[in-house]
Amino acid sequence: MITTNDIHLNETLGAIVSRFPGSIPILTKHEIDFCCGGHRTLATALDLSSDQRTHPVLTELNAGYERALTEGEDFQQFRYESPTMLMDYIVHWHHERLRENLPTIEKLLAKIVAVHGSNHPELLAVEQAFTPLKAAMIEHLSEEETHSFPLIKEASETVTLTRETMTALDSLREDHDTVGDHLKAIRRLTQGFTIPEDGCSTYHFVYQKLLELETDTFQHVHLENNVLFHMIG
Repeated sequence: MITTNDIHLNETLGAIVSRFPGSIPILTKHEIDFCCGGHRTLATALDLSSDQRTHPVLTELNAGYERALTEGEDFQQFRYESPTMLMDYIVHWHHERLRENLPTIEKLLAKIVAVHGSNHPELLAVEQAFTPLKAAMIEHLSEEETHSFPLIKEASETVTLTRETMTALDSLREDHDTVGDHLKAIRRLTQGFTIPEDGCSTYHFVYQKLLELETDTFQHVHLENNVLFHMIG
């Protein structure tokens, strides 16, 4: 029986993730784009007809949500009092992790390509997909910190959304779409980060880091697209 507090099919993906961060791995597992596609309802994402009232993904989400509430999980850390507070979190958590992890992944990915590439040619394709992803993300971090975030901070303080700020938000959304496409390509090339039987410990580590990168980035983009941008209109 669904109650008023449960997740519903007509909720947007962005709203679901905002109130239940534990939905992120569930939605990712089912390849449901909640960050760049956060404006869509769950029903739309699942391509359900208007008369359908349930779906296995909805059941899984509500089971996870109920379990988290029963265990007393605190979702307060995902709520922010101001755009400035949220941007500080994004910079000091997500940006710093990216600057630390991207070079590490690049170096170790090159290593497993050299060792395993002859038996696993898909690794070269993964490396070729990762290179533009890394470049796009590094450029994106710098652009946010030096240009877009200061504009958003000013807009939140003056309650004025200028044309320059709106253009910056549109540009960030486009960047997010590009990054999302690269990550989806990597997931597809790795068959969902499935490690082959002859994969060494470095192989395991790299795929784990790529999975963490995907998870962190989707949460990062969600916080901007579906929370931060809505805070300033």
